[in-house]
Amino acid sequence: MAQFYTGAWPNFTPRLTFQGREQGIVSINYDEVQHILSGKEGLALEAELDSFKSILKSKTWPFLLVLSGIPELDDKIQHFEQLGRKVTHVTFTDIEYDDDASTVHEMMGSYALEARLEVSDDLNSEDFIHRLATAGAFRWGLVCMLVRLAVCEAKVQQSTELTREHFIDTWVSKTEMNPLATPYNHDSYDTYFRRERPFAQMFDL
Repeated sequence: MAQFYTGAWPNFTPRLTFQGREQGIVSINYDEVQHILSGKEGLALEAELDSFKSILKSKTWPFLLVLSGIPELDDKIQHFEQLGRKVTHVTFTDIEYDDDASTVHEMMGSYALEARLEVSDDLNSEDFIHRLATAGAFRWGLVCMLVRLAVCEAKVQQSTELTREHFIDTWVSKTEMNPLATPYNHDSYDTYFRRERPFAQMFDL
C-alpha cells in the first residue's frame, strides 16, 4: 500500500512526487475536500488550491487528482481560475429507482463477481434491490459502500455466496439496530427509513 507524507511543511509537492514516482502511483483521491478548504477565504484559500495545481503540473511526476466532496466544493474550486479550468466536473445525482434499478443490480453482481461469490436468488429480486437503494438513502456512494461491506462480511464468514444475511449483519454492526428491524427485512422499510437521515430509524429523526 502506498504511503504519502502530506502536509506538515510549506511545500510537500517534491516529496509527494518523489514517492509517487518511486511507487508508480499515478492518481490521488482527496475525499471530503470541503473539510480541507473549510473556513478558508482569499489568499488562504488560493494557497490551498494552488497546492493542488502544483501536484497536477509537476514536471517530474504529474498526478491525476480526484477531488471529491459535497456539491458546494465546486464553488471553492472555481474561485481559483488556474485550477478550475483544469477540472472535469462529475456530479452524481440520487438514484432514480425506476431508471437505475438495473444498474444497482449490476453493481452488486460486479462486486460479488470480483470477490468470487455467487449471488443468492433472493438478492436478485426487485424487492431486495429497492430495499438496498432505500438502505443507502438512494445515494450511489452509500449503496456501493453497503454492498462492499456485505461482500467483505461474506468473505470473513468464508461463504461462497452473498446473501441477505450478510447485508443484515453489516447493517446491525454499523447501526446497532435490532436485526429484525433493518431495511432488508422490515415490512415497512420504505417509511421506516428516510433519505434525509441514512442509517436512522424514523423515530430517531
